[in-house]
Amino acid sequence: MRLATLLLLAASVASASNVAPRRGNTVATRRSAASLLTATMIRETSGKAVGFTTMPWSPATADYDDIHFRAQIMPESFDVVLHVWSLAGQAADDRYSSLYASLQNVTASWRMGTRAFTVTESDAFGVAFEDDRGIVALLACGRDECRTLDDALALAGRVRDQI
Repeated sequence: MRLATLLLLAASVASASNVAPRRGNTVATRRSAASLLTATMIRETSGKAVGFTTMPWSPATADYDDIHFRAQIMPESFDVVLHVWSLAGQAADDRYSSLYASLQNVTASWRMGTRAFTVTESDAFGVAFEDDRGIVALLACGRDECRTLDDALALAGRVRDQI
């Protein structure tokens, strides 16, 4: 699966799940993707001096935002994309579960200290997590920017720490 396919699937997946709610129905404070991940954070984590142009991947909504770090003068395999949903109770659980169900090569991960999973593809790593405040995030990192799954987990951990 190509990086772009992984991200398009994530952005368009419908919420549908029967997971028990983990919190109340208070809507999470909306977080912009740009406030959670910066080009400097990517460079510090990967150790690479890649320049990025930032742009939206999809239109933002009241409960969704994203940011695409498109590598300058480099192939797509250096790109990084972050999707962020700010949802209430069951809606956050449903979003997380629908992401989990819709993506391929998914492995549950407890390394984020929260409800999380990883995705391993030939050209990208993905890390998704849901936090207790109703934030669901999916980070996709091309294999040249994140050489290992540990690199992608480290970057996703920095995103989580910003919430």
